[in-house]
Amino acid sequence: MSINETSDIPEVSRKELGDYIEKIRKENSFGFNQLSIKSGLNARTLNEILNGNSKRTNPYHLQKLGLALRIDYKELYKIVGYLFEEDFEENDKLKLELSSCQNRCKELEKELRSATKTHNNINHGNQAIGINSQITIENNHKKNSELDFSGIPEDRIEELKRYMEFLKMK
Repeated sequence: MSINETSDIPEVSRKELGDYIEKIRKENSFGFNQLSIKSGLNARTLNEILNGNSKRTNPYHLQKLGLALRIDYKELYKIVGYLFEEDFEENDKLKLELSSCQNRCKELEKELRSATKTHNNINHGNQAIGINSQITIENNHKKNSELDFSGIPEDRIEELKRYMEFLKMK
């Protein structure tokens, strides 16, 4: 896609934008007025966008629509030419890295849970709690809990210890 020499959005892009927003609106079971209220756009502005009549759509309006529809507003920017495909390549790489890190945290949490035990295998009020890819060991009776790393390779133990230190810093 080339940069538009005028500030007008091409008609085909305006129509595509309106169709896309309408599709997402229906998927979310929002009525027209609901979307207008959720997005904070007045009915006239929303109607112009949905019908492809808005030649110069305000980027801020697209952000508000994205938020109301629970989608990334950058998708709307891409449709009208405010962003290009190459603008998304770096973002996609970062999303993959984040996903990989989140999966790794889940694996570490599982290993920590399996390594957590209390003295004599009696629960003295200790709980392993996972929240948003985090794990903490709560000790309700202030007794020491210990971790049993038997059967876990040494390099994995070091990684688990670093992960536990990371969680303590949060």
